[in-house]
Amino acid sequence: MISLISITGLAICLTLSFLLPIKYRSSLSFVVEDDAASMGGLGAIANSFGLGMMGGGTYNTSNIIQYMQMRTLVEKALLSEIPNDLKNRTFAQEYIDAYRINKNWSEDPRLKQMSFKVNDLRNSFSIEKDSILYDIYTDLIEKGRLMVKLRNTESSVIDIQVETRSSVFSQFFPERLVNIVSETYIENKTKKSRTQVASITKQVDSVRMELYNSISGAATSSDEVFGLNPAMNKQRVNLADKQVDVEANTAILKELVKNMEIAKMTLSDQTPIIEVVDRPALPMEKIHVKKTFAVVVGTLLGFLFGVFIYSMKYFFLERMIESN
Repeated sequence: MISLISITGLAICLTLSFLLPIKYRSSLSFVVEDDAASMGGLGAIANSFGLGMMGGGTYNTSNIIQYMQMRTLVEKALLSEIPNDLKNRTFAQEYIDAYRINKNWSEDPRLKQMSFKVNDLRNSFSIEKDSILYDIYTDLIEKGRLMVKLRNTESSVIDIQVETRSSVFSQFFPERLVNIVSETYIENKTKKSRTQVASITKQVDSVRMELYNSISGAATSSDEVFGLNPAMNKQRVNLADKQVDVEANTAILKELVKNMEIAKMTLSDQTPIIEVVDRPALPMEKIHVKKTFAVVVGTLLGFLFGVFIYSMKYFFLERMIESN
């Protein structure tokens, strides 16, 4: 009996090893610039000109892990197109096909024609479509199919691991997510600096235009007094006034240009660097139940279960004999 149950356990585990789907695991590593060393002495120079454009500690290596798992950014990556895909599918559609989430959709008229296309507008999604996208997001995060972690406390290297049934999804999704997070991260972090650079640039253009007008006016006034009787000084007042405007605008423009160059340097230095240092390698790691492991575990579990059944049978038989 014990041998029969052991063989049955072996057969069950071996069958499951063939039936269970293969999972594909990929890893991507990237480095984020450390905010603490981003400015150095340039910050003091910028502050001396009233250009305190350094951002706070909202964005750094520590919390970018949570930033990368935000629903908005993950869903944006899910709705983007898979690279080199002939059918122009999105990552969300590939995930649905891989896990057969749509196997019963044909029975529901609200879901029958539903698909996630590349050019779909996010704000036009129905409640059902939005719920399905949210379910995919929760699957990735809560079931550990998307994991983001700091490699160690002494470095700024962040590792992303994706493990799904789709080799295409596992291969391309990590890098797509990093690209989206990088764009959003840099845009938000440098927003204040870019606004100040744009404001100073606008002032420079305005003062430069005034300077050109002053120079033109001075030239016109100079033409009017050319060859004039030196005794008629009143006619020269307008020329002197224009020359004062030229000198004043020149001085203002010089300071604004200096501030603008410092602001550009500050913006450039403040812009974080997110560099991918290790991309998913092919062939990817396959996660599946090995046949040898299934045979050993199935036989062992069957043997233990057989011993348990035999022991219970022997125990109850002994009790029945004693009672009789």
